[in-house]
Amino acid sequence: MLSASIASSPAGQPAHLYDLVATSEGIHVSSNSADGHVLVMELLSRLGWMHQRQQGERENGSQSDATGPVMPFRVRPPAPPWTGSPSLGLEQKETLPLHEPNTGPVLPVAHAAPGRAPNADTPGANVAPEVIAPSRGKRISELMAFDLANLAGGAKKATPATRDRQYIMTLLLDVLGDKPVADVTATDANAMADVLASWPRNRANYPEFKDLPARQVAAITKKKKLAVIQRSTQHKHIMALNAFFNWCVKLGAVRENPFHYVRSSRYRDAVPKKRDIFTAQNLQALFAPQHLTNYTEPHKYWVPLIAMFTGMRVNEISQLYVDDVQSDIEMDDDGVEYAIPYFDIAPFHDGQSVKTGYSVRRIPIHSRLLELGFERYVADVRASGSEHLFPGLAWAEGGPGRTVSRWFNKYHLRQTCGITSSKKSLHCFRHTLTTRCKRANVSNGIVITINGHSDGQGVDDRYYMARGTLLECQKALEQVKYPPLELVPYASERFADYLAQVAAQAAHGDRLTAEGKPVISRKGRRPKIASKTHQTPVEECLP
Repeated sequence: MLSASIASSPAGQPAHLYDLVATSEGIHVSSNSADGHVLVMELLSRLGWMHQRQQGERENGSQSDATGPVMPFRVRPPAPPWTGSPSLGLEQKETLPLHEPNTGPVLPVAHAAPGRAPNADTPGANVAPEVIAPSRGKRISELMAFDLANLAGGAKKATPATRDRQYIMTLLLDVLGDKPVADVTATDANAMADVLASWPRNRANYPEFKDLPARQVAAITKKKKLAVIQRSTQHKHIMALNAFFNWCVKLGAVRENPFHYVRSSRYRDAVPKKRDIFTAQNLQALFAPQHLTNYTEPHKYWVPLIAMFTGMRVNEISQLYVDDVQSDIEMDDDGVEYAIPYFDIAPFHDGQSVKTGYSVRRIPIHSRLLELGFERYVADVRASGSEHLFPGLAWAEGGPGRTVSRWFNKYHLRQTCGITSSKKSLHCFRHTLTTRCKRANVSNGIVITINGHSDGQGVDDRYYMARGTLLECQKALEQVKYPPLELVPYASERFADYLAQVAAQAAHGDRLTAEGKPVISRKGRRPKIASKTHQTPVEECLP
């Protein structure tokens, strides 16, 4: 008997791939795995035995003599995944001799020799045996590792795609166990969905859940009627599992995606949830003079203003470098030239990322921002030596915009301004600008360019409609109407002490790096004490 094995198996022993057993009736080939089946086919082809067998069957029929010039071959395909039996325990299953005669049908080799087509008269020539993909039989953890490695090598994101995918895949392993991917059924998929439906919100806040199995955590959450994660979050996780199993289908590791059986209707609300826009009263409260003069850090003053007048995402604003503030000259249809200052949104500097390819764009700087002294602020930051437009933000996972969002949503919006609606947040500036653009009859092509969204679904929108130019976007933003706002202009060097402290922290971090010492926060944390030296009284700032 001949056998083949590969380097190692999970148990540390050589993995058995196939056996060749010589008997008085011929040679029986027994594949013990999908990889072994592929190797067997390659072995027979290289030795020319496939052609010999076909030639012998054409001349002598299927009963070839073992002592003759042609030896009969019988190939047993890999056994189907083990499903268990009430009368056969695991210990018995593992001790079964894999090379014992097969009780099921034996498949004849029906492949033609290299360079020759199979003869129509050859038994089985028209029905080729199934060649199972080498990935068949691999466990969830194995393919999970490959999938996460692929995601890690993809586009750079402020919030890595691997984080959510690893979270939900780890939870899947907890719920189902590390079974072969091919064994995951629709019942398993629905069981996973049921666990997510009872998964506690902020699980880390419940010490009693530590080290408990996922199913038990879900059961306790349901029994105690604890707050669970939102249905939109559940749906996000199910979509991540859908993507993983769709990829497994392409690999041939599983025949169909079991999560296709999870009905998406269970995650839809009767009334779709949508963020609200900021009303005129909201905007007047958010930018009231008594609030603007109390901002002690530049991002608290400028980021909300830029968001209101451009609709940029918070992370797109917060990750800007000084060099991303640029100017260009564009010509209109009449040949008139316009010098247009703009924000260059791209992932080209260290740490920057964009949501999609459509997010790479140029956004004109609104005239109101220039009137408030934005160019003077850029000059101050450049003089401080900082390369970031808003230095001092923590560039951790989620991007520097996370710091700004948490401050704005938790403190400024709700506590300072008293706007407590759960449908309102910093991101609502995008909704507000888009709504005001539509009401100002700005064309859809220019709106999606300003927002950094993908083209429409129609053929014209996808293939023929040009995106808005820098000049067109500028004219669109300038025609949007806003309620009367008492905006406090920027006073030169208002944040000079803050910028100096951040620059000192950055220099200290560079020295530690040069000396080979660890740096806690390379990008710099905000100073413990922000200076108020350059604050200007409200009455002096009002026009």
